[in-house]
Amino acid sequence: MAKLMNIKGYWNTSDNWDFDEKDMDEGQILVQEDGWFEGIVRNPNSTYKEDRFVFGAFHEGKVIFLNKFTPIEESTPLIFNGEFTGEDYRGELDYLSLAGNYRCGNMQMTAREIEHNLEHQNQELMVRLEDFKNKMNKVFNDMYQNMLAVRTEFSKEVLEMYNEKQRIESNPKRVRG
Repeated sequence: MAKLMNIKGYWNTSDNWDFDEKDMDEGQILVQEDGWFEGIVRNPNSTYKEDRFVFGAFHEGKVIFLNKFTPIEESTPLIFNGEFTGEDYRGELDYLSLAGNYRCGNMQMTAREIEHNLEHQNQELMVRLEDFKNKMNKVFNDMYQNMLAVRTEFSKEVLEMYNEKQRIESNPKRVRG
């Protein structure tokens, strides 16, 4: 069964971990059983007040790989890859371009499951998701469709990479002298 969650993320392009309210997105995601999620966020402090589309892989208490699309005239697509710290998800933020990904800063995000008024909020989110998808330009739509086509494999890979990193960090090789 899918989980509806509130998310809130802060970013900083100064490559430090100091965040403020102006560089923030908040909204909701719907996480499927295979870890794939889609959602809508907004930045209440931005001049652009419309929806931004987020999607990717989320494994609660472990890792998130989030893509964020805003109409191209407003912002470059962003990618957040974060690991759970015990209270939030922290990691690097990248700009996405046709030539590849470019690191642009740091991000932290919180995620909390919604337990009340689920049906109404779920329906509202689904309408907003479909509205955004129907307005996406061809390049964004193609990128989204390509990831959607391999969503289960992508979600598994994100989790496997996280698990492998955890295994390596918990069993460092000993250096012999």
